[in-house]
Amino acid sequence: MKLRWFAALLLLNSLAFAQSQIPAGTILPVRLSTTINSRKAKAGEKLSAKLMQPVDLGSGEQLRPGTRVEGSIVSIDPYHITLAFDEVIVNDQASPVRTSLRALASMMDVQDAQLPTNDVGGDRGSSIQDWTTAPIGGGALYNPYGGKLMEGNRVVGRALPGGGVVAKPVAVSGAKCRGDQVDGANQAFWVFSPSACGVYGMDLDLVHSGRTDPIGHITLKSHQGFIIRSGSGLLLRVLP
Repeated sequence: MKLRWFAALLLLNSLAFAQSQIPAGTILPVRLSTTINSRKAKAGEKLSAKLMQPVDLGSGEQLRPGTRVEGSIVSIDPYHITLAFDEVIVNDQASPVRTSLRALASMMDVQDAQLPTNDVGGDRGSSIQDWTTAPIGGGALYNPYGGKLMEGNRVVGRALPGGGVVAKPVAVSGAKCRGDQVDGANQAFWVFSPSACGVYGMDLDLVHSGRTDPIGHITLKSHQGFIIRSGSGLLLRVLP
């Protein structure tokens, strides 16, 4: 009886999510679970990533950390790749989305953004709350579990007690990254700053973010063969 009740609850949750729409402009901070090698990958190959912090959808709804965001390679050659992330998986049910790319960072940059930049010492009194970290894209995060995110002398966001960052996106002039789009709501940024825009730590140029036709198709270009390793970080933004 309990198993039936639990199965029914999962089904209702899945249907409720499928019937609700992730608001346009919502940022999905994900870590890539798939390695992409330009010399080996093929068009049609599936891609998978995981959400790295809670994402509020409004009205009390939330996407949990670990939620899968999936897609595929649309086309690839030794110097270009076009990919699309177009499904969010909740309770094993796929819900279609269209996303653009705001920022992409290498696995090493993601790791570095989670390490202290200040001297916290080796004494027993120091803790992770004493850390200052450097988010990808700029600024400083004082205490990555509940502290303030600063850019210069301005507070631009805050860390969640369980990890991750919420802030209002900053429009980046000349880089075509937009600011607020969801009623001024805070967005999830994980290890990125709200000013993060473009590609970090990789010899790749963002040719097409997916915001315009072909919508949802993200194209990157390199001057040589490239590898986007599992563990790299992405800021995807949901399109209307």
